[in-house]
Amino acid sequence: MIEYVPYEKGVELLNCILDSIGGFTEFERFLKSFIRYYKYNSISSDEFKKYLYNYFPKKWKSLNSLELDKWFYQENFGFPVGKAYTDKCHILARKWLRYPSVGPLPDPNCNLKYYNDLQKIAFLSYLHESSRYLPISKIEVMSRIYSFHTCNTEIR
Repeated sequence: MIEYVPYEKGVELLNCILDSIGGFTEFERFLKSFIRYYKYNSISSDEFKKYLYNYFPKKWKSLNSLELDKWFYQENFGFPVGKAYTDKCHILARKWLRYPSVGPLPDPNCNLKYYNDLQKIAFLSYLHESSRYLPISKIEVMSRIYSFHTCNTEIR
């Protein structure tokens, strides 16, 4: 299993590809070839997919089952996020929904910067899907505290 990739969706996709092509040895050969071919270049998701399919012509059926286009272009695809994983995000979101915009913050000890991207998405999704109105003042406080200025399009 691949570890230490800061972007969870990417590591999950790489692990799915690794499993579908037959394991680490095959995947390592593919990566070395891929890096040699594309070094010093930027590529698109479609170019990656094309190279992957051309490198593994006998694995097309297995690769097709991964639905790579959904991984690349569909928001939140590929994450089996369980209840235990998102509980603390929802608890924090409920505290913010009840926060009256004055007085002590809902959870001053919670530092969202230690949440991973999936947990931040769960937190923000819960707030977004709530029927309660979030005044701009509350959103500004949250943005200031949690530094929601990010390049991650799934959080932005």
